[in-house]
Parts: sequence; C-alpha cells; structure tokens
Amino acid sequence: MTATATITIVPLAADPLALLADELLERYGARLPLLDEPAPPSMGRYANEHTRRWADKIAEFDGYVFVTPEYNHGTSAALKNAIDFLFREWNDKAAGFIGYGGAGGVRAVRRTGQPCGPQGG
Repeated sequence: MTATATITIVPLAADPLALLADELLERYGARLPLLDEPAPPSMGRYANEHTRRWADKIAEFDGYVFVTPEYNHGTSAALKNAIDFLFREWNDKAAGFIGYGGAGGVRAVRRTGQPCGPQGG
C-alpha cells in the first residue's frame, strides 16, 4: 500500500476573499505520495508525472501562504513532504506562515519557515 497525503497550498491573491473560495482550494490542491524521486529536487530532473505537475503549478505563483498545524513541535508530514518535492520552484518568492495548535503553532511555523529563510549565515 502506498502512503499518500493531501496538501493544499493556496497562492497569494489580490483579493483576500478569493482565498476562501472552495473552488480555489480544490483547484490548487495536490495529491502526492511520500517523496519518491530518484534525484534530489535541487537537480530539477523530475522522473514522475505527479512531481512535474506539482512543479508546474508551484512555479506559476509569486508567493504563498502556508497554513500548518503543530504536531510534536513541528509541522505536518504532508506539508513537509509537499515542500520537499521541489526546490527551484520555491526560490525567490514571498512566503507567509500561519500556524495553529500547541503554543499557537509557533514551533511549527519556525520549522516550516527555516528552508525559506536566508541561507548561509
């Protein structure tokens, strides 16, 4: 049996109310298995069709708002997996984080945001 997780990442919109529309949530959702690419995402050589579709969708947007629950002082496995599938598609884009759960989700936001922050210093 293959494990899968459903994650929805909604792009930033000029009209914040548009983010609430069910059709947007359904349209931009992605169903991904656990990371199954043979090469690291930083190489950009995606072997699987689901990864190429995910990469194409994420590459379209200028920024993202990630909403994450806090589980055991971290983010959900589904969100971590969805982020880890790609590399260049996330680069040089705005990212916002909303957390909820234990300690207000602060620890999950901190861990989710680490890959998005300045690197090397």
